[in-house]
Amino acid sequence: MSNKTARKNWEEEAEAMTIICNIQAMQSRLYGDNFSYDSFNGNSLAELRALQDRLIPDYNAAVKQR
Repeated sequence: MSNKTARKNWEEEAEAMTIICNIQAMQSRLYGDNFSYDSFNGNSLAELRALQDRLIPDYNAAVKQR
């Protein structure tokens, strides 16, 4: 992982790590692949939260179809 991220402190980075893992899991389920962890380094915590929120409805619908 690169040391350069858009997050401001360790607390934000810890939350971002969780959100990024969530995003990657949803991407894998929805698209069969996901972006690498490092590709999210330029995203702020707010951007990561927004991306996660946009993926949740599609992920939930995909899980229900199983």
